[in-house]
Amino acid sequence: MTENAPKISIVTPSYEQAAFLGAAMDSVLDQGYPELEYIVIDGGSKDGSVDVIRERADRVAYWVSEPDQGQSDALAKGMARATGDIIGWLNSDDIYFPGAFARVAEVFSRMPSVDVVHGSCGIVDTAGVRHGTRRDIDFNRDEALFWTPIMQPEAFVRRRMLEKVGPPRADLHYLMDKEWWLRMAASGAVFQRIDDTLAALRYHGATKTSSQWQEEGYHRERDLVLRQYWDDFGLGFRLPRNEKLRRGLHAGMDFYSRVLHQFRIVQLYGRFDRISPSVERAMGAADRGKAGVRE
Repeated sequence: MTENAPKISIVTPSYEQAAFLGAAMDSVLDQGYPELEYIVIDGGSKDGSVDVIRERADRVAYWVSEPDQGQSDALAKGMARATGDIIGWLNSDDIYFPGAFARVAEVFSRMPSVDVVHGSCGIVDTAGVRHGTRRDIDFNRDEALFWTPIMQPEAFVRRRMLEKVGPPRADLHYLMDKEWWLRMAASGAVFQRIDDTLAALRYHGATKTSSQWQEEGYHRERDLVLRQYWDDFGLGFRLPRNEKLRRGLHAGMDFYSRVLHQFRIVQLYGRFDRISPSVERAMGAADRGKAGVRE
């Protein structure tokens, strides 16, 4: 798609990720997409990240390296500058696969009512070796309160929805993407799943995803999001006031949603997904519940 191609803006927030930033940027810039706006917001890194950006600066619409308030603050800065019809968010340790932008643009152009397009997401390690693919199912707003089937790198948002709901919340550290999807769903967003594998999420020791289940802050944010959206996506009964009961409810519904997810995966793809031993080691034992990864 070249004629009348919608403009795609990609925002990459980064801090101290020089080891992976080049691969992330190249996966954006080497797409060969004609209407691309790339924005990189670095938080004042001292590890050589600025040199990585400067090497590619002639193909970047805007970049800055300055102290910020964290990832969500960097995203807000970048998205405020984005002028594209379609907005993507790629963390500095993740990558897009070739052809992702052309495919996403084609879907948005063909389906004007769609607000969010999401595909499947690969899993890579620190060396960039691919260990599996985490398949998506159709977004379900009620189940999304407990477990969202979207992995952040694989999702693209139409500008009108960004303008309606704003960027990810700056006060969230672990669940800013999940809360963003819920906010869109509560605002009536139309989600469209496609079978294409659009991106890859990199698991390594420094990723929040690999350690979040061990963090008390993750559980606090999960409880906050549950309480915020319960009335929009609840099960028809009052949310327990006791925090331990809420944690138990969330754990039970999370397990139920994951099992249901696997049965839907079978309907869509003809087999259960599973986490291979190599992926399980990369993700960490504490994150074992992230079903949906297959070799």
